[in-house]
Amino acid sequence: MVDVGSLWPPDYQLIGNAKYPDIVADFESSFAANPPCDIALARHPDMVFFWQRVDKRDRGDVDALMDSRGCRSYIEDAHESFEAELARQRAGAVPVNRR
Repeated sequence: MVDVGSLWPPDYQLIGNAKYPDIVADFESSFAANPPCDIALARHPDMVFFWQRVDKRDRGDVDALMDSRGCRSYIEDAHESFEAELARQRAGAVPVNRR
């Protein structure tokens, strides 16, 4: 299981963050770890179709909670989003919700 919701930097200050100077390195090490992931967990279960998979399990699909491709895809999307936000901030833009 991986808590994939913690991989999104929605409005974090990535560049010049005096309160968390290692934020970029910590995110990058999370992506580099490439953990095995068969079950994705997120703060909002609908983000990873968790309840739909629980429903399938309850209807007899014993492996319904396992979704290694969906989990990996979510992590890859989070990594792309992180890289885009990092590039945006390196170009001088402030985080979206910090204007």
